[in-house]
Amino acid sequence: MWVDQLFAYIEHIGYWGYLVGFLASILEAVAFVGFLVPGSIVVTLLGFIASKGEMNPLVLTSICIVGAIIGDAVSFFWGRYGTSIFSDTNRIFHTKHLARGEQFFKKHGYYSVFLGRFISGIRSFIPYIAGMFKMDTRQFFIWNIISAIGWSAAHVYTGYFFGAAWRVAEKWSTRAGLFILVAGLFIIGLWYLARFTARRAKRIYRFAQSIWLSVLHAIITNHDVVLWAQHHPRTSRFLRDRSRTDSFWGMPFTLLVIAFLGALLEFFGIVQSLATSTVLSGADVRVENLLYAFRSGPATTFFLWVTMLGNWVIAAGTLVCASAVLFLWRKERFIIPLWIAVAGSQIVGLIGKFELHRPRPVGVAVYTEQSFSFPSGHSIFAVALYGFLTYIAVRYARRWRNKIYITFFGLAVIFLIGLSRLYVGVHYFSDVWGGYLMGLLWLIIGISLSEWMSHKKPNHAVAARVQSHPFALAGTGVCIIAFAVYFIAVGHDAIDDLLLAPPVFETASTTTKNALDIFSDGSPQYTETLRGNRQEPIAFIVTAPSESAFVSAFTKAGWYPAQQLSARTMIDLLVAGVTGKPYPTAPITPSFWNQEVNDFAFEKPTSADNIKSRNHARFWRTAYVTDSGDRVYVGVASLDTHLKWIFATHAIDPNVDNERGVLLHDLVSGGSNLSYTSVQFVQPTLGKNFTGDTFFTDGKAYVVEIH
Repeated sequence: MWVDQLFAYIEHIGYWGYLVGFLASILEAVAFVGFLVPGSIVVTLLGFIASKGEMNPLVLTSICIVGAIIGDAVSFFWGRYGTSIFSDTNRIFHTKHLARGEQFFKKHGYYSVFLGRFISGIRSFIPYIAGMFKMDTRQFFIWNIISAIGWSAAHVYTGYFFGAAWRVAEKWSTRAGLFILVAGLFIIGLWYLARFTARRAKRIYRFAQSIWLSVLHAIITNHDVVLWAQHHPRTSRFLRDRSRTDSFWGMPFTLLVIAFLGALLEFFGIVQSLATSTVLSGADVRVENLLYAFRSGPATTFFLWVTMLGNWVIAAGTLVCASAVLFLWRKERFIIPLWIAVAGSQIVGLIGKFELHRPRPVGVAVYTEQSFSFPSGHSIFAVALYGFLTYIAVRYARRWRNKIYITFFGLAVIFLIGLSRLYVGVHYFSDVWGGYLMGLLWLIIGISLSEWMSHKKPNHAVAARVQSHPFALAGTGVCIIAFAVYFIAVGHDAIDDLLLAPPVFETASTTTKNALDIFSDGSPQYTETLRGNRQEPIAFIVTAPSESAFVSAFTKAGWYPAQQLSARTMIDLLVAGVTGKPYPTAPITPSFWNQEVNDFAFEKPTSADNIKSRNHARFWRTAYVTDSGDRVYVGVASLDTHLKWIFATHAIDPNVDNERGVLLHDLVSGGSNLSYTSVQFVQPTLGKNFTGDTFFTDGKAYVVEIH
């Protein structure tokens, strides 16, 4: 296993690991030295190694605790009896570090000994400063021991459990592993984007506001605009009123109307495309089939829990809980708009389902849904309900940073609910996008109603009741706990039922007299991009009595079955690309035929013997069998000449006919019992594949019978 190989060179450390952990824990806590020693990383890494059975994690933790206590004690007594070596000219022991530690110590007092150990940059200075401030020795050692226990256990067992989880992940690290990796990287990227935006939100807002006011002033004071305003006073007054910020009917209403019209036009555009064009439907099917290739049991369970957030039972519970909390905090003016947004969107969504009668995806669904597909009701709930709750939270957040974090969190929840519907295969992409737009329309209506009510002068004289702050907090806590129990109980039963339900798969086969007859039945003669654009024509039509015989013919010919694209193979691919090492089973970028992802991929190294240049072929298992019971497969072949897009894919040689001949020659000379004929399959073709590479072909294809 590649993780074992990666850590093989350090696993011989054996019992010396305890000594390394002991020294790292001491040096991490010693003043000034700890600033340079990555003790936390070392201890976490040792925990990872302990998960592989090389060390006892409990013994390792105990040794690290002793080391951490000793390190802090050295720093403490150094600060009490030593002399300060901080100065403005010393880069390492600069006074700014001392000032930072002093400020932290003054703010948190004795607790700083505990807290400081978990904060990089000051953890080694805090004991030193505690000694300088003549902290009581008994109090220091109490907090020193407590913090050492927490720090050591946290780092050792973080590495230990990560190592254990990694071994489990390796067992199911197929395409689903890559999907989880990409999803994790997306979430991390979203988090860092939120942090970046939060730190600069106020400045960005002020900058945008300054630009807007400057542009607006330039327009208003323009000579031609002034003359136009004098000749059209009513229109000018109307436009001026639309830009006011002190009235709901000014700028707030203008922006809401623009957003509403934009969402409405986009929604009608999707409906029109579904009704009049097959392009969008074809792309929907390809996306579903691509996600199906990345499905796994653990990820499916996770997304089933996520999709429960959009279930109408859970959504109703969320709605009731949110209304109760708003009532407790005397924010009743949001309750009616919230219910209008959610109820209105669901009613219109149901009408849309019955009007369009779009069937659900077939062949990829984890479980069966009885209603129609467009628009997605879960996606409508996600935007209308959780979007409105996000709006309320953002409205009352005091800091810009918190507003940004809340917004990103709300968007992440909405995104995950929509993605869950695609991942479990019960909706198409356009269903989810249409549901988002439908929910957005009603979210805008709800926000508009809320803002209108907020801009009206409140009648404080009619304030009916005054709840105490503790009462509101207690009531909110009860509501949240009740909803959490409700969600777990309902979700657990529902997910168990869904996992026990048989998945929907197509298993029927169609009998054909001749392999070429499948194309007269409507099977496409060309491969396709994700959007359905035509690529290379089919170059091989192969029949084989079994799948094992089909794969065996390629292996005998010297062509290796390509590994599935996964987290593990992606790392191997990057390593091979950088080092130039051979990787004859490297994964191949998926392609589409008849809206399906290729079922097989084969490759053969060139004389360069690296992943930059290789012969490769993609094949699809069709739904057809011949009268003799042989399965029909179709495929294409091409030569990769070099990597592009930073190892994302390859550029191909434009002469795909030459590669077609190479593959046939290898199949014939491989020793398999087969026969073949050449047919003029399509007209000579010049085109481009999905990455923009040009290809040309005479349009011929080989019909190969494997006996």
